[in-house]
Amino acid sequence: MKDYKIGDTYEIEVITDESMQAKFEGKLIHNLYSTWSLVYHAELASRRLLEKYLKENEEGIGYSIFVKHLAPTKIGKKVKIIAILRSVEGNKFICDIEGYNEDGKKIAEGYQIQVFMDKEELKRKLEL
Repeated sequence: MKDYKIGDTYEIEVITDESMQAKFEGKLIHNLYSTWSLVYHAELASRRLLEKYLKENEEGIGYSIFVKHLAPTKIGKKVKIIAILRSVEGNKFICDIEGYNEDGKKIAEGYQIQVFMDKEELKRKLEL
């Protein structure tokens, strides 16, 4: 891993659309930004932050995610999801997650952990 900076951030801003609605098996539950979309954007922000620090021979893989969806956001509103590097412990890259809607309301908090390792080591693990 390249030298990293605790507190470094990566932000994703998206305008919520119908593909992000709370739906299950094609049935609309709420015309709101879904928790699964929030989790996707949280993991994406964390992944993009990790990518800044991976060496060419390294790869990262998701390990765990915990996100509280604190408040609803209507479809059509902009959301900002922020990954903040909390720590690197061994081969674990740990990011805090915060999310806000365009009204400045905090809509999410949590954390995401990714494991990084040599690409060849990952390839061997996947062949088992």
